[in-house]
Amino acid sequence: MIDQGNKLNDLNFSYVTETEFNNKIQFISDSIEFSVLHLNIRSLNRNHRALCQFLEMLSVKFDVLILSEIWSTSIDSFCNLFSGYSFYYDLPNDSNVGRIGMYIKNTLTHRQLKDYKLTGSTSSRVENIWFEISKNKNKIIIGGIYRHPNQNIIEFTNELEPVLGQLANQALSCIIGGDLNVDLTKCGSHSPTTEYVDTLLVNNFMPVTVMPTRITSRSATLIDHLYFREGLKTAQKNNYIKSGNILEDISDHLPNYVLLINKEKQVKEKRPMTRIFSEKNILNFRKRLLES
Repeated sequence: MIDQGNKLNDLNFSYVTETEFNNKIQFISDSIEFSVLHLNIRSLNRNHRALCQFLEMLSVKFDVLILSEIWSTSIDSFCNLFSGYSFYYDLPNDSNVGRIGMYIKNTLTHRQLKDYKLTGSTSSRVENIWFEISKNKNKIIIGGIYRHPNQNIIEFTNELEPVLGQLANQALSCIIGGDLNVDLTKCGSHSPTTEYVDTLLVNNFMPVTVMPTRITSRSATLIDHLYFREGLKTAQKNNYIKSGNILEDISDHLPNYVLLINKEKQVKEKRPMTRIFSEKNILNFRKRLLES
């Protein structure tokens, strides 16, 4: 007999192939309340075909796709890249590289939240976009951030902190994803990174991507992040998360995912079918045999 409990726990593995992801997801597919995928695409114009092929291979049709470094080449032509999704993006005025994009399912009611937008500066360049999204009578806040490399981490932390504070005062759950170019593996040895992570934790944002997301022959860095903050509403407290990285070479970054799983639905899925050999059931079984 297949142990579904072990299969569910296996989904916490930090790295899975497309096939492994699909095999494990089948046991919780009906329990998924909300799903987000993030990828640093390194030019949507160059890699959109590979992205489409990759998403077609996955058994989960993600509610939200967050794409970092979409760049600006032919950007308007990608509004209809995925059928059934609306495309939004934030572009800098002084560069063709960087930028953040977000695809949201058309079936989900959503509105942009401009009050949370980070303005950045010349020493802390950042693009970001924020939405409130409704699904199955529940609401969630989703943020997408791209922070340019070699920028001032402390300055970025100081600008992000009040936004996190605002979000922490909301009753809604929140997921933030993007390429932050802050290597979380250096949290214990690099004081600006430590301060950055402390700021997240103080505001109840938990990093759920915990293993390197950009791996080369010379380095392994955890710069693509997904953060989750649980909402205050009772219905949202019935959810827990599954997350990890998918081994796919669309760009030099791995795709990262987070799934919100409904505990009550999962319990129903995990309950095995059993045969009860009570005296009453045995008599009914014999009766039906005689009648057949």
